[in-house]
Amino acid sequence: MKRYTLLGIGLSVLLILAGCGSKQSATNATATTTKSTAKTVSFVKQAHAQGTYVWFEVNGVAKDAVVSGIKVLHNGKMQAYQIFDNNVTLGKLSKMSDAAVIKLAKQQDKKYATTGAQSEVQNWLKGNDSQIGQEADFDDDVKEAASGRAEVCYSFKSVGTADSDSEFPSSYTITALNIYKNPDTSSEDRSTVHLYEFAPEGTADTEGGPDGNDMNYGKALLKNISAAKYKSPVARSIKVKNTTDASGNKITKQQVTYQSIDFFDGSVLEDNAYKLASQNKTEFLNMVSTSANLSNAQNDADTSLIKKWSPKLVPQYEKLIKPNYDKLMKNVYGYHYWNRDITLSSTISQQIYKHRYIGYYLSDHSTYLVTKAQTSSQKAVLAK
Repeated sequence: MKRYTLLGIGLSVLLILAGCGSKQSATNATATTTKSTAKTVSFVKQAHAQGTYVWFEVNGVAKDAVVSGIKVLHNGKMQAYQIFDNNVTLGKLSKMSDAAVIKLAKQQDKKYATTGAQSEVQNWLKGNDSQIGQEADFDDDVKEAASGRAEVCYSFKSVGTADSDSEFPSSYTITALNIYKNPDTSSEDRSTVHLYEFAPEGTADTEGGPDGNDMNYGKALLKNISAAKYKSPVARSIKVKNTTDASGNKITKQQVTYQSIDFFDGSVLEDNAYKLASQNKTEFLNMVSTSANLSNAQNDADTSLIKKWSPKLVPQYEKLIKPNYDKLMKNVYGYHYWNRDITLSSTISQQIYKHRYIGYYLSDHSTYLVTKAQTSSQKAVLAK
């Protein structure tokens, strides 16, 4: 009985190991690429075919051309990896195996989405506007959000008179009546205020950053990036639109559409601000009124009105804005999906060290999409 029991245990262990081996093979499937000795290569055909193929989006076809993306085609779907470091060049990748390239692509994509994104924001908070690496999602709209420059639109009524002559300062007060999601400043009884204007002068972190704005928004953005969980690119099918010549037989260009990701969206802040305002309408309208009246008093250098309005803004800010920076910046950083188009037009071939790269010029981005040729005569074509 013991003998049979041991035999059963041994068989069970073998089955478990075999199962683990099968799972590992499936997990590492994209590390083994498919080699083709066909005379021609088509990105679109490979994107729809069985097997694994590696393509590079690159800003040129020289050895020092910077690679901005690596696209792994696997069994009819594509994973699009974004590259962060500027030292990932076509020359560097030409010396690497496909397995090593795919491993690098995964590392770079994670860096682009996490520490790379953080370094972009940190650099900007220090007053530097230069781009770090290839992280291009932290654009001007997001920088506006990170400094609290999102607008809040409101309707109001005023009491008193206003005079444009500087010798006769305005002597009126504003009462905010309602908050609106979409601005319509053509109406005489509507105006806008930026979120950063709610931060009283002398409040910590309101000065010293870009334009002297409230840098607490940028710091909250950093916290949100740190708390976010990285997601590797999902393998998805591509869509293709072919353009032919007059005969209808020859393809002249192919528009490839796939799902891409932007990690920042500055417009989210305005949505969050509207939500916060709606949930705390009375408090928010009081703060808008105070901020607007204080701004008018400061513009008119009216000392008495400045003394009247300034003390009121601090407790309003402390109660409603200061505890909610994280909430206001929520999802400004995140996985914002959109459909990206690349247009494959003329074909190219270029020798880089011991390898020849073949592929296409992307006419809508002034970049190139290339792969390593597997034979000395292999060339890229536009084909379905």
